Amino acid sequence: MLTENQQLKIQKIRSLRKKRQECIGKLVSKRINNLEVVLNIYRGNFEILEELLQKVKNIDYAKKLFSGKSKQSRKEIYFELVRLFHNYSFSISTLISITRNIMRKNYQDTNLFDFYDSKVDTIFKNNDTAKFLKELRNYFAHNQIPDLYQRLKLSTEKSNYSGFLLMREPLLNTFDWSVQAREFLNNCEEKFDLLDLINEYDANVHTFYNSFFEKLKTHHNKDLKEYENLKDEIKKLNSELDFMVL
Repeated sequence: MLTENQQLKIQKIRSLRKKRQECIGKLVSKRINNLEVVLNIYRGNFEILEELLQKVKNIDYAKKLFSGKSKQSRKEIYFELVRLFHNYSFSISTLISITRNIMRKNYQDTNLFDFYDSKVDTIFKNNDTAKFLKELRNYFAHNQIPDLYQRLKLSTEKSNYSGFLLMREPLLNTFDWSVQAREFLNNCEEKFDLLDLINEYDANVHTFYNSFFEKLKTHHNKDLKEYENLKDEIKKLNSELDFMVL
């Protein structure tokens, strides 16, 4: 048999839950979570690709690969690299599209959208590297696998090199790039380093999303606080009962 006090707490919990379900902060929290999920997808794909490229960059490891003394063959490493590069390219497109859709759908006529739009222009829109990597997803999807060349150069200690290089000419001649992406390729060397390329882009992603999330949470500070307060109040009431209210 429930006491009067328990019944009142149950009613209060159910009322608070209804309020929590309907509050703007819940919607905002879900949007932020969705953005964090797609950013994490990108980060995971970047990190695993970067890890393999760093591994291949090690001269001693590269020597074993080229001599056949490694547990993995050069062909196996190449296949794995292409797989990871493919997934990385698609995760860039996913991150861009979902962020843009959330902003256009929910913040079109706000100061937050103006901030977002300005940051995109500054960090990505006018960046030839970003434009090339964005379009590379379409190259993968509708054209072919980019030509990758594994190089090991042994000379003096300072000029040793090991890594995977993208081939400029096959890229230029087998796809209808935008003016900006084509300009990027024209300015590249005949063979350019994949690790340098993804590290440069990742630095821009890091800069953009750090400031973007901070601005988004500031914009919804009141809504998010209300949502968190409701969750805390429900949790507190539940802890005062000897059972969980369903």
